[in-house]
Amino acid sequence: MLALKKTDDVLFELGSNVKTLRLACNWTRQEFADRCGVPYATLSRLEQTGEGSMRHYVAVMRTLNALEGLEALIKPPPVSPLELMKFKGNVRQRGSGKGRKGNSVRRSSEVTGGDTDGN
Repeated sequence: MLALKKTDDVLFELGSNVKTLRLACNWTRQEFADRCGVPYATLSRLEQTGEGSMRHYVAVMRTLNALEGLEALIKPPPVSPLELMKFKGNVRQRGSGKGRKGNSVRRSSEVTGGDTDGN
């Protein structure tokens, strides 16, 4: 479970997976860097430590045809019917400053007590 891992461990795993996918395509690091438009040194650091900018990760994932992995970040989380009623259909523009413990994202299943897909 990613939530229990340290940030550095998650980054290392991401970098390792990028390298594994690159090798599965049989590309050298230089070929891959050229295809992605990412400097060789940046790609090397990304593969070894997982550190890199979001721009570089998107370029790498696009080249690997793996952008669907970012959909969870791009699509807004579902809003439960109870939250819609609470805000009377208005879309929140800012937080209240009274963050939940751990400042995690509230999912509709947490509010409704059920699955987000309606089950």
